[in-house]
Amino acid sequence: MPKAWDDFHHVMESLRILLESDSRFQLSEQVQAQAYSYLFQLQATAYNMAIATHPDYPRFYTQQLFEPIYSWLAPNPDFIYSRTIVNPRRSYRISGRTGQLKMIVFQLQSMLFGYGMKRLGDHEITDFMLDSDGRFEIIASAEPQQGNWIKLDPSHEVNVISVRRAMANFGDDIGDIAIAALDNNPEQRYEPSGATLRQRIASAGSMANFTTRELTLKKYHQSLDHGGLNKPWLWGGPEGAAVGGADGATYGFITFELEDHQVMVIETDSPPSLYSGAQLTDVWLQTLDYVYHQSSLGMGQVKLDADGHARYVLGVRDPGVPNWLDTVGNKHGIVLLRWYYAEKKPQVKVKIIPFDEINTYLPLDTIRVSPQQRLETLRARQRAVLKIYGT
Repeated sequence: MPKAWDDFHHVMESLRILLESDSRFQLSEQVQAQAYSYLFQLQATAYNMAIATHPDYPRFYTQQLFEPIYSWLAPNPDFIYSRTIVNPRRSYRISGRTGQLKMIVFQLQSMLFGYGMKRLGDHEITDFMLDSDGRFEIIASAEPQQGNWIKLDPSHEVNVISVRRAMANFGDDIGDIAIAALDNNPEQRYEPSGATLRQRIASAGSMANFTTRELTLKKYHQSLDHGGLNKPWLWGGPEGAAVGGADGATYGFITFELEDHQVMVIETDSPPSLYSGAQLTDVWLQTLDYVYHQSSLGMGQVKLDADGHARYVLGVRDPGVPNWLDTVGNKHGIVLLRWYYAEKKPQVKVKIIPFDEINTYLPLDTIRVSPQQRLETLRARQRAVLKIYGT
């Protein structure tokens, strides 16, 4: 056991060195503070996801994965993420209710994030039969089942089921979801043996290593290489699925650098999609605070112009328009755009302009937002988000 512990801490120490040696570490003291915050988050979620979960006693964990205080890997504020590890030699019933959700995606992998991870399948809720009130039951098993069925793969020691539930607006009815084994014959007792815990600690280290190298470090530099500073880079499909993203998602990255007197205007053609939205992260792909700041806008919150395009205004100062994305005081960061199951490839244009020239670049009929209206919007946002994750 001591060796497993030491091996995990060796991984964490190697990742600390990688972050400190990365070029962005020298951008500012704030960026350095965010790097160390990331390392603490990494350890906390490694415990939550790899050590605390049990494949023979599954449940859809929400508050141990991505929520307002767990911001690593750029979780979408409009998504309620749930994840569980299951024993693929058993069968399970997944039940729930869709509520007002715009999309529910079930994603299966052969393991937690790590090298050698295999995608086992993606399913959208519209693939299944639902009751008139949006209720559903799905059997997850290795053997085919009549009706709603998700195939498990027993050739792997475990299967991981991840769920993304997409809201259009904070405060929407988010429905519910649960999982339960169809038998009462777990292969292992609840308390882990020494061998099991050693295996889980190794999995925690593997997850930390993979996510840091392949997502936190690599995607930032790919954005600069393929797009450039303050320019968009679109990716997704198999490339996204290989690192734990959804198969039907298109991602847009804009690595930004803004001065206080500047804003970035982002224009997209908003192709029809099951879900679309925009959010901000720091340079380490940690989602910026979205409870007390308007650092994200989902498809039910963004205001489209008469031409059907969405125009976001990114900046430190409030420009007095609905589609403001607040950088929360960050000079450096990443804009992350998402389209799920879009009918066509999105188009994105970006322009940096002086704050005082905003009106020159926005349509004449752009709605204006007063300071009082902004305050009321933020208060409503805060109440709705905290109701989801606890007060």
